[in-house]
Amino acid sequence: MAFTPLKHIYDNNFYELFFSDLKIIIPNLDITHYTNLIYNDDWEQRELKGRMKQTTAILNKILSKDFTIACTQIKQAVAIIDLKQFKYGSLAFMFFPDYIATYGLDHFELSMGTLKDITHFTSSEFAVRPFIIQNQTKALALMEKWSLDENFHIRRLASEGCRPKLPWAVALKELQKDASSILPILHNLKNDPEDYVYRSVANNLNDISKDHPKLVLDIANHWKGNSKNTDWLVKHSLRTLLKKGDQTAMKLFGYGDSKNIHTSFFYLLDKEVAIGAYLNFEFYLHNKVKAVNRLEYAIFFLIKNGKWSKKVFKISEKEYAKDSETFISKRHSFKLISTRTYYKGIHKVSLIVNGIEKDIQEFKLV
Repeated sequence: MAFTPLKHIYDNNFYELFFSDLKIIIPNLDITHYTNLIYNDDWEQRELKGRMKQTTAILNKILSKDFTIACTQIKQAVAIIDLKQFKYGSLAFMFFPDYIATYGLDHFELSMGTLKDITHFTSSEFAVRPFIIQNQTKALALMEKWSLDENFHIRRLASEGCRPKLPWAVALKELQKDASSILPILHNLKNDPEDYVYRSVANNLNDISKDHPKLVLDIANHWKGNSKNTDWLVKHSLRTLLKKGDQTAMKLFGYGDSKNIHTSFFYLLDKEVAIGAYLNFEFYLHNKVKAVNRLEYAIFFLIKNGKWSKKVFKISEKEYAKDSETFISKRHSFKLISTRTYYKGIHKVSLIVNGIEKDIQEFKLV
């Protein structure tokens, strides 16, 4: 089955339907003219974000030059599209919040209010970030109020929008230095009934843990045991620290002391692995005392500069009996994926038990 790039959500049919809906609120809209403006000379070379930005620029030509009226027009358009159950997903309409972030920085209250109003339709977490950078104190105070809103989309926006290291978004460098002003928002949401919301809280804390591990470990220690949701949230928020083998995080979840565990007969069934094939390996785990153990392995991928980049993968997490011996086999795929480039040459694989690396072997990717 052929993969269709996301950028192709912006096709002729999309703009025909979208401009037709805009014409309901802007009767004199010349659909043909603005469609032609969309498809400029470099349209085919533009990726998803580039096409979205082009649509934002054309939307600026269409909407009122009075920003207050333009925001009203956006909310009217969202209501029309939402009511008609437009077949295109919310991702296609990310140019609405992008328009506000691009042209509304001089209208803080109106812009933030509009982003709040439309986030149920197309998420505004990227668009609030310029306003946080512009006036962090004012923005986070408002977002703390959002964290108490009855609408779960708005509550999630309060958490997701202030993530210090939100993927594909501009970094919030001041919050990376000092995350304390985020914490009241996360505290309000830690027991949120919506999975969509408390997952965002966990992701926010995981971001913070990369710069302030002790802070997040302290929070985790206080929140753990409060509820089933907070227990899940705490573990997910510490996932980066757990993968790094942080021993404080390991002890928080009751993993066994690695001194009581050892591995043996670590064997690679394949000393040479072709790109597209699998690395198969096996080993024995010996446990002296009854304990819950977290088993992982790391692949040291050869990268372009000739060094290795380590990536940790989970094998299992379960209780092992006292004086037990367990045979474990695992395979790792080297099938081509869009998020990784493979380089032929010497790679490594290691075994990790409760965060401690136990053994390592080399193999060749060919």
